[in-house]
Amino acid sequence: MPQTGVRALANPGTGARGSVARTCELAHAAAVGAGALSLTWPAIYNRYPLLYPDSISYLDDGRAVARALFLRQFSEHYGMRSLLYSLGILPFHWNGNPWPVVALQAMLAAYVIWLVLRSVLAAPVESADGAQTGDTRVGAVRSHIVPQYLALMAAVSALTSVAWFASLVMPDVLGPLLYLCLYLLAFACETLSWRERAAVGVIAWWCATSHATHVVIAGGLCVLYWLVVLWRARPGAQLASGAAVGARLRGTGSATLVVLVALASQFGLNAYLNRTFSLNAESPPYVLARVLADGPGRWYLQEHCGAQEPRRFALCDYSAGIFANGDNGDEFLWGPSGVWETAPDEARAQIRREQREFIWAALREYPRAQISISLSNFWRQLGVFGVYIVDANEWMQSQIETVLPGQSATYSNSLEAHNALPLDFFSDLLQMWTIVGSLGVIAIAGFAAAWRRRVPGGLRPGALGVTIISTVLANAFVTGVFSNVEDRYQSRVVWLIPLLAGILLLVRLGRGRPGRSAGAR
Repeated sequence: MPQTGVRALANPGTGARGSVARTCELAHAAAVGAGALSLTWPAIYNRYPLLYPDSISYLDDGRAVARALFLRQFSEHYGMRSLLYSLGILPFHWNGNPWPVVALQAMLAAYVIWLVLRSVLAAPVESADGAQTGDTRVGAVRSHIVPQYLALMAAVSALTSVAWFASLVMPDVLGPLLYLCLYLLAFACETLSWRERAAVGVIAWWCATSHATHVVIAGGLCVLYWLVVLWRARPGAQLASGAAVGARLRGTGSATLVVLVALASQFGLNAYLNRTFSLNAESPPYVLARVLADGPGRWYLQEHCGAQEPRRFALCDYSAGIFANGDNGDEFLWGPSGVWETAPDEARAQIRREQREFIWAALREYPRAQISISLSNFWRQLGVFGVYIVDANEWMQSQIETVLPGQSATYSNSLEAHNALPLDFFSDLLQMWTIVGSLGVIAIAGFAAAWRRRVPGGLRPGALGVTIISTVLANAFVTGVFSNVEDRYQSRVVWLIPLLAGILLLVRLGRGRPGRSAGAR
């Protein structure tokens, strides 16, 4: 008798179970596809993918990087932003049409959110000491998770900024996806198949390389994970099972490895192309602009660039323009009469070489003032999260035909090109009240968990909450203190708060919980 027949007789119903499993997999794939489609509604409503001035650089830089890597045709300039993001989206637009880039970002976001929701609603049951019980009720729940997932995706797509950033040709949406992937690797790895673990690792790597702030925040998140895991693994802690400790240590090690590989990739690529060991080889001096705009940098120039003082920094030659810009760091960097835009290449190079020494000199002279101003910037950034990310831009309009030949007329017919998108309504009304309500849900859920001294679903909802809250705070600190206070910076991560609130609601309501599903079956 054929071996397959023996297995079929020995395991009655194996073929039927396989058919059901395949049907479930198709249903799951269809649900993720529907979730991805829901994330593209701003682009569909706009009649074109959303663009930001930086989008032009990302669309244009990939060609030079690809020629250098694969054809060894080197260039003098590769851009000042993430080269790996530009290279990653190149096969999806080929400088022809940006719609596939939106599809890629929406699909990645939908897939990662699916895995996160499944890790909480369909996770193996943990015992009181945190050890896996070997419960097989995960499969029973997976067939019931689709309605919850679709409801969650409909809510976050309509009420938060995630759909706007998925529809924007920028790496902004990839930061939150990176932080969710690190949570999956560190605290939910056992809910993933080996293929899913590999996919999450690759996604996390690309997300980490897509922007310098992503990898910085991810590094801090890994440090936090290690502190949490080691604290729970201490003698006498609740997490006493050796198997559970080993799983958490391996998961945190995997997350940390992804971040280290991402760092090595960025440094290695910049060293190969630009002979510069840095995250972004030609990045403008953002921190210098921030110190000047905050005040200590300008005060230092005023004290040490006078006629009686010896010239020490190249910035002294441009102090008049710096004082004219005042507290506007963007004007220093990008303004038509700004110092960085008007300075010759030699002066730029010298300013870049001297920026670290100048920043430390200003901080040593005015430490308390800088700390006070930085904390104020952090607090302001924490509360600024509108979706004022796109508007009509004459420079961008003039450049579209260069990087996307034949697309200028199509873009001109979009709502963005005419400033006709409902940004005020979405920012000041819809998303604002969604965030307020979500914070209330999270606070109530956290209080209930503390009161009962347990979190429904085991360790993972708490780990997800720590991940999201810490990254929202870290993002406000990194961007507000070291770059600038802008709606776009905080809005790109703030949608994680409603996502967390929605998942906690599903957990609290018990929809799709393993115990109920398995018991009924």
